[in-house]
Amino acid sequence: MTPLTVPVISDSPPNPSVSKRSLNQNCSLVCSVVNVSAVSLSWYKGNSVLSSISVSDLSISLSLPLEIECLDDSYSCVVAYSFTNQTTHLNITQLCGTCSATRQLFIQKALIITGVVLLLLLLLVVTVGVMKFWHRRNNKPAIETTEEEVVYTDATFTTHRAPDTKTKGLDQTEYSEVFLR
Repeated sequence: MTPLTVPVISDSPPNPSVSKRSLNQNCSLVCSVVNVSAVSLSWYKGNSVLSSISVSDLSISLSLPLEIECLDDSYSCVVAYSFTNQTTHLNITQLCGTCSATRQLFIQKALIITGVVLLLLLLLVVTVGVMKFWHRRNNKPAIETTEEEVVYTDATFTTHRAPDTKTKGLDQTEYSEVFLR
């Protein structure tokens, strides 16, 4: 008994009718089986059938093209025999060169956008903090200050004897006003 043929997924030449912008985001693939009879060949995305082809002839080769989105690698190719299936899952990074570049570009853009958003949030936090600081600083009660010049002088106190009128012979101290200049 001959072994069952397993489908092979390979790159296919890009479709000339597809625009250059689409080529950067899409990848053209082909799923093939050789020397099969009474089988169907199908492309799946997850559990959904995208396209299918059947043959009942003996010893024929089947090919089924598919253009996929680069950011999604949930594709598989299935050859269905009357009694079993053979499946090959797509490894998008090995087959689609344009997809690898697209994924890297997508990741770079996501990182740049994330960085810009974080920078804007940081700027907002700093701005709010500075505004609160200035608000508190400007709303504090002002300490009153005057710009008067203070002059220090030496004061001299002396005692002298006054005429003995009320103190009956005791020394008396007289105080007088002190003027500062």
